[in-house]
Amino acid sequence: MIYLTIFLMMFVVACSPGSKVSQEEILRSGVPMQAIVTSIKDMGSHDDVTSDVLITVSVTPEGGEPYPAEIRGTFARKDLTTYVAGTTVNVKVLENDKTAVAIVGALVNPRER
Repeated sequence: MIYLTIFLMMFVVACSPGSKVSQEEILRSGVPMQAIVTSIKDMGSHDDVTSDVLITVSVTPEGGEPYPAEIRGTFARKDLTTYVAGTTVNVKVLENDKTAVAIVGALVNPRER
């Protein structure tokens, strides 16, 4: 049962809170872009392996003005140093909903790494 719970948590990891679209859909259909992490906030732990995190980024669309976005998800604690302020990350954004942002490579079950 715990593995099913972790799988379901990982399914929605790193997806913008304002979006009703799953991370899987954003990663499959989204447009690749880059974003700069502007802040990261630990929102609490699930266990000794994962934490809920709120990451604020500045998304830079090609030929457009950067805009802020929030990405909330469950991350492996050991991976949190990957998302420090100032770090550039690859993201995907839905073309018709710029609030639907997902970090590429963040959908990982931390128990399998």
